[in-house]
Amino acid sequence: MPDLNLAEPDFRSINAGRLVYWSSKANPAFPELESHMNFVSAKTHVDDFCEIVGDSFLNYVNHYSFNPLLSKLPTNYAYLDWAKSRAMSDDPNHFAGLLVVENQFVGAISGIRIGGVVEVELAGIRSDFQGRGLYGFLIGGLWRHVTTSAESKLVISTQVENLDVQSAWRKLGLVHEFYVHTTHLVHSSLLP
Repeated sequence: MPDLNLAEPDFRSINAGRLVYWSSKANPAFPELESHMNFVSAKTHVDDFCEIVGDSFLNYVNHYSFNPLLSKLPTNYAYLDWAKSRAMSDDPNHFAGLLVVENQFVGAISGIRIGGVVEVELAGIRSDFQGRGLYGFLIGGLWRHVTTSAESKLVISTQVENLDVQSAWRKLGLVHEFYVHTTHLVHSSLLP
């Protein structure tokens, strides 16, 4: 990736890796919740929602990991305020929910609706429930919770290195769309 030519010479660009975007076909069919499952709004369970986000994103690779100023923070640190703001939002186009299995909160998901596109911003299963095939139910619970039109699509992204979640998306029928290169602009005085 070429260096950016910046008008302000006191800033440097840091290559922060590539995001990969996946999407569904129009009006996708995701797994129906089973009888022992439920999907609830995170607004009345904000602490549980944030706890799952913190746990499920603990070792996540993200674009903050590439920045020497931010890489010392836990990888989930940047997501907690964002997740809480989505959980507490009154904006009908923002959403946050929890997957409940046998009365236990096991998954957290948040995102935004723009027209006919629902973009998932964060989605994770609590670490002690991972590997049990619950991720599809988390996406399915969200899809039925969010009011959509017949032509609505789901969009989701991650860093290109996060292969496990991309495999889960493929199993759900999502397809790779495109890559986005990310760059952080940092004042030179802050860098070693």
